[in-house]
Amino acid sequence: MPGHAGDGAAGHDGQQREFEALQGEEGRDGQDGDEPIDGPSRHGTQRVQAEASQIAGEMDALVSALLLMARIEGGLDQVRLQPIDLSELCSTILMGIKDSVISEWTTKLENSPVVQSDPALVRILLSNLIGNARSYAEPRSAVYIESSSINGMGFFEIKNRAPHLQAADLAQMTQRFWRKSVNDESGVRSGMGLAIAQALCDILKLQLSLALDANMMFSVRLEGWNITK
Repeated sequence: MPGHAGDGAAGHDGQQREFEALQGEEGRDGQDGDEPIDGPSRHGTQRVQAEASQIAGEMDALVSALLLMARIEGGLDQVRLQPIDLSELCSTILMGIKDSVISEWTTKLENSPVVQSDPALVRILLSNLIGNARSYAEPRSAVYIESSSINGMGFFEIKNRAPHLQAADLAQMTQRFWRKSVNDESGVRSGMGLAIAQALCDILKLQLSLALDANMMFSVRLEGWNITK
C-alpha cells in the first residue's frame, strides 16, 4: 500500500499519529511520581496505586490503538510506509521500562533489519507485545527478543516462560477479551493485547504466530516484514 506524499499537512498529521502512539506507550510504562505513604498501609497503598496506574496506562494505549485502526479501516487514514529500524525502535521501547518486574531483557538485535512499514502502527504493535511479556512472564524471569531476516524477509520474535499456559490456549489467545487468569495480578489486564496485535498485523499484512514449546517457553513471532533495500 503506498505511503502519503510528504507535504506539510501530511507531515504534521504523521507526527501527530506517532505522538499518539508514543503517548499510549508512555501511559503503559509510566510510574506514579507521588511520595509513598508512611505507616503499615504503605505497601498496600503502593500496590493499589501501581495497579491503578497500570490499568489507566493500558486503557490509554488501547484507546489510542483502536482509534488509529478505526480511522484506517474507515478510510480516514491509511498505512504510511517509511523505513523503520526494528532494533532502534525496540531498544527505545525497552529504555522506557523503568520497573523491575522482569529480571533481564535478553535481546539479539545485531542483525535486525530496516523494514518498510508504518512507524505509528509498528510502535503500538511492538509496545503491545513487549507489554504483554512484561505482564505475563514469571516474576523476575528473563524475556528474549530477537529480530533478523530469513530469505529476504524480516522477522521479530519475543519469548517468555509461561508455565500456566497450555497448547490448547494458543487458538484462543488472539480472541478479544480472552485471558488466562492465574493470580490476582493478572486481573488488571484487559484481555485485548494479542487481539490488538492480530488486528495490527492484518492491517500491516504481517503474519503473527504463537507457539509453546516443551520447556513452557511461549513465543510470539511476526513475519513478512518488507526489508528496505
